[in-house]
Amino acid sequence: MKKKIKKSMSILCLTFFSILFFLGCSKEQPQAASVAIKQPEQPQETGPKEADIVIAHFNDFHAAFRSFGKTDEENLPQWSGAAVMGGYINKLRRDNTNSLVVFAGDMFQKSPLDKLSKGEKIIDIFNLFKLDVATLGNHEFDFGRERFDELKSKIKHPLVSANLFDRDGGKPYVEQSKIIKTKNDVKVLFIGLFPVSGKKYMEKDHNLKIENPQKIVKDIAAKFEKDVDLTVVLSHLGYEDDIELSKKLSGAEVDLIIGGHSHTYIDKIDKELPIPVEHI
Repeated sequence: MKKKIKKSMSILCLTFFSILFFLGCSKEQPQAASVAIKQPEQPQETGPKEADIVIAHFNDFHAAFRSFGKTDEENLPQWSGAAVMGGYINKLRRDNTNSLVVFAGDMFQKSPLDKLSKGEKIIDIFNLFKLDVATLGNHEFDFGRERFDELKSKIKHPLVSANLFDRDGGKPYVEQSKIIKTKNDVKVLFIGLFPVSGKKYMEKDHNLKIENPQKIVKDIAAKFEKDVDLTVVLSHLGYEDDIELSKKLSGAEVDLIIGGHSHTYIDKIDKELPIPVEHI
């Protein structure tokens, strides 16, 4: 059975958030889209020893090597670059040893430097971030299936995508899910999801098969329910599809959906949804 952990979903001012690239503030402290999970006041012996864990997430990096002076969206901080992002990740980990940093897909974009290295320099940067887990986005195949097959072996963090399969062998293209344990012994199951929009293009050009995620998520969540404390869907479906998934998964052992792909910034989680959906 899952430990009795009181979950408080909120946007906390800790590290960073990301939409198209990832964002930082030149004049103000950046915000973090995070989930704080607190113990009961009288924790059981089997519960975590420390008060909190933090799940910080970002998405749609799109080869953002350096900062940009302007953004098309109004009332948002200045776009930031890889060095700033790395600094905030390091600060988060120094300030909270029970933090997890996760990525919801789309490392690549055919910028000049990204094209020159065919994605390898992005992999070098992400390895410096030392992510706990990441899902795949459609832009991971910008340089073709064969190239990403090469790059996968150089990625040092776990990759999860539950509904993405190799068309020839029928096996999952990467791991479908991963259990990550924090230093205070909270076990979090992350289930990755690949976008179903643009499905025909991806399947035709990259010899992949993309399945509907609903049943797959339910099956994986049920399989590991007794082994974990929290279950998180790390999705690159897009905001509207994540909303629909939340409604369809009602009653499933999923605690949170963290998403990307649609570049949707929300400043408040909809508490009316069966499963909270967090997007940045």
